[in-house]
Amino acid sequence: MDRRFYHAEKLLYGEKNRNKVAPEVRVRTYAGYKADERPLRFDLLGRELFVREIVKRWYGERCDFFTVMADDGENYLLTRDRQTDTWYARKTARGRCCRPIDN
Repeated sequence: MDRRFYHAEKLLYGEKNRNKVAPEVRVRTYAGYKADERPLRFDLLGRELFVREIVKRWYGERCDFFTVMADDGENYLLTRDRQTDTWYARKTARGRCCRPIDN
């Protein structure tokens, strides 16, 4: 088992942070050579936000992660759980991405 998990996956599924799961969101995606290749826009708390830029993307054992800049100028972490085909969103600190934990 690969121990180089990202803290975003630990936040969603870690024991200590079980109650801090980000809200579910509806995400419209571009499907190119694979399904849900990249997010194009998402609805968060009744607001439709367009993805201006994908800042960073990475893949975990269970989830796909996208740090995006939306058209409101804020950064969001969009997470797709591949097992349940559910998307989650969390606003991140401006100018910061999720960083890997070194083990």
